[in-house]
Amino acid sequence: NVPVVLTVPHGGMLKPPEIVVRQTGCHVCDTNTLPLAAKIFGQMVDELNGEKCETYLRYNKQDKCLEFDPPPDHILFPSVIACLLHRTRVDMNRSCSSGAETAPAILVWRTFHDALEVALARAHRTTCLTSQRAHALTRSYHLSMVSNAFSVFSEHPPTRVLPPCGSGGAASSTSWNSSSGPSRNSSTPTATPATQPVFLFDIHGQAHRSNVVELGYLVKTDTLVRRDGEWEDAVVAANSTLHALWQCVRARAGASGVRFADLVRGSCSLGCLLALLSVPA
Repeated sequence: NVPVVLTVPHGGMLKPPEIVVRQTGCHVCDTNTLPLAAKIFGQMVDELNGEKCETYLRYNKQDKCLEFDPPPDHILFPSVIACLLHRTRVDMNRSCSSGAETAPAILVWRTFHDALEVALARAHRTTCLTSQRAHALTRSYHLSMVSNAFSVFSEHPPTRVLPPCGSGGAASSTSWNSSSGPSRNSSTPTATPATQPVFLFDIHGQAHRSNVVELGYLVKTDTLVRRDGEWEDAVVAANSTLHALWQCVRARAGASGVRFADLVRGSCSLGCLLALLSVPA
């Protein structure tokens, strides 16, 4: 009942024999994303409702699934769509033709994406009041990574981890919809149910090294091994998930003020900020 949707496509561990192993594509399962989703959901519920709420979503380690108790009608909470099947059976982040190779897998793939479409449509229809409260949450709280791959919201992050780049300050660069989202005390909705944005968090992890946050950004190894000054910024950025952010930062700091490598591994990069919080990244 808020314009927030969480998806967990690669955290499932179930391997039913009636769904055969995929013959192509990646088979690596993301680590701890189902319990991570439950933690994020619980923290969001607490913050949206302004109090410590009951645990409505929990991870059952024995059965390898999420258990959900529907909250009372007055409780605000996001939608969660999670795939409980292992990635060897189906891949929700690929097209149906490449992510599902048998009829049972195709059925699961379609069920997941149909549920996502329903959740997004419902999120678009949420009232202006819930939209306002959700925007207040995303504007006033910073999402910080902590140990064991879990996330918490911190209302007052340490000032030493704020990025130096950009003239608008760290709050404006890290807030979602900061240009139009209301402050926590605002009483004027900024969007109608028909036009308000929906925040979709696609939750992923990795299975390469334990207790380390990996940040790839679609920058290839042959680029990463070069010195910063040797990067062809425009070419590398064009294929990276940081492209839009780099354009925004350059617009604020001046076209020649920020190299793309600065966002990937410089003093204002997310990896550097996590390291300052003693989180290996």
